[in-house]
Amino acid sequence: MIRMNDIEVLFGTKKFNKVTKLSVLPPFYAEVCDFLDKLSNILMKNNGQYPDIITFAFFCRKSNINKLKNQYDVTNRLGVGLAFHIAPSNVAINFAYSLVSALLAGNASIIKVSSKEFEQTDLIIKALMQIKNHKIASYITIIKYDSNNIEVTKYLSEICDARIIWGGDETIKKIRQHKLAPRAFDITFANRYSIAIFEANAVLNDVDKICNNFYNDTYLYNQTACTSPQLIYWLGTENQIILAKQKFWETFHKYVAYRYKLEDVMVIDKYINTCKSAIELENILVEPQTDNYIVRVRLDKLDTQDIQFAGGGFFEYTSNNLDDLSEFITKKCQTIGYVGTIENDILSMVQSNGLKGIDRIVPIGKTMDFALVWDGIDLILQMSRKISVI
Repeated sequence: MIRMNDIEVLFGTKKFNKVTKLSVLPPFYAEVCDFLDKLSNILMKNNGQYPDIITFAFFCRKSNINKLKNQYDVTNRLGVGLAFHIAPSNVAINFAYSLVSALLAGNASIIKVSSKEFEQTDLIIKALMQIKNHKIASYITIIKYDSNNIEVTKYLSEICDARIIWGGDETIKKIRQHKLAPRAFDITFANRYSIAIFEANAVLNDVDKICNNFYNDTYLYNQTACTSPQLIYWLGTENQIILAKQKFWETFHKYVAYRYKLEDVMVIDKYINTCKSAIELENILVEPQTDNYIVRVRLDKLDTQDIQFAGGGFFEYTSNNLDDLSEFITKKCQTIGYVGTIENDILSMVQSNGLKGIDRIVPIGKTMDFALVWDGIDLILQMSRKISVI
């Protein structure tokens, strides 16, 4: 038996059984689209200081939802039922995207948000409260409880029709100890890492814009997001790369020093990771640095164990051939962010080598952008069912 006193309901109802009785909806149901547009308008008016909230608000706006809808054939499709979401602790806004995906697929949701305090979470809850009388609000329950309270997780796992786990490998193993109903299923997002490919000439041509975009992909969440590039793969001739590196890192350092609040814990983490790299890896060079904003480790060879940094640490490798990257990429590699006009070359490299990794190829500045196809999983199709008529 779960104790409701152990659960903080941020939005919605404590009567979880009531949520299981809600009717499923068609994907991109008109009332859902209206609800999301209203939420978008509220967030756009009041939260300019948080770029991640503004990005989320743009995602929910009517024109974008209609654009997404046009990408799907939702004929004879309905949601699967109740979705139970376990949000990660490293990205404040993730729970909101997970919720929106389930709503657009036609489902009610119970979302366990992180126990960490994020102001973005509070702001989204406040916005939801302004439209709590909307019909679709009854499809949303947002809760917070201690992850060690296994009784709550066990109960919600038993009553849900889909369980969405964003917490990484260890969280997935822990949550999967709690059985689902026979027809229910898991959608899991395991630990991943991402890389960037910089075409040297392209960096030289537009370094200021690239620095701004790269900052948003890395420093906004201290590189803890699975989408944040850990390795920079420099592509070009030796002279091009030398010039591009110098110009990029000089400009990027100024940008980081101006915008980023460097905390002591990040300095320590980078130092530990640098020492670990020096001990475990061969033929590396830690680039000289004047402060702790950026740590760079130059690699003479690629090894999957190199991806260890967070919070302003980067590995670098130089090459004039994209195919050199193919042996490095494992199924844990999620996103390639690129600079230049090489997206088709990257796709060709992934396909021709039959790589198990890489689910996204996006321009630098877009690696954090959410999409309804995530980690290769189409969330609309996965969280809805097709009714066959013969």
